Amino acid sequence: MSIRYRKQVRKVNYNGEIKTKYNAKILYSQVINERELAELISQKCSLTPADVYAAVEALISEIKNQICNGNIVSLGDLGRFKASFRANACDNLQDVSPKTIRKINCLYSPGNHVKASLKKVHLVLDRNYDEHGNYIKNSHAKKSETE
Repeated sequence: MSIRYRKQVRKVNYNGEIKTKYNAKILYSQVINERELAELISQKCSLTPADVYAAVEALISEIKNQICNGNIVSLGDLGRFKASFRANACDNLQDVSPKTIRKINCLYSPGNHVKASLKKVHLVLDRNYDEHGNYIKNSHAKKSETE
């Protein structure tokens, strides 16, 4: 298992002063949708892709329902899902209301099994991109002797 990354340059504002900083950015290979995931899972068990897909869809639906009802969904080694939100701070307790909530989202906390797997991932630098995120054509081509 490996995850590719590239190096990138960023301009960051520190107290009004623009500074150049560098960091690593992950390069995702592809997006795996529910049907593709169901196909992959069905190859590892006796269920058909349709059966796995139905179970995955039911799982997603129920996780959504439970989170929207204010519950935390724990899936053991996979992790936990829970609702979270950002709210504006108010000077008075009476001013706190649903209108002060800016954004509602879902938080995922990986379980111990997922955390352990991520610690074992091999990181690979992809040299096909420059520091600005531009794809470099012929990045693997040999340079001529005059360069």
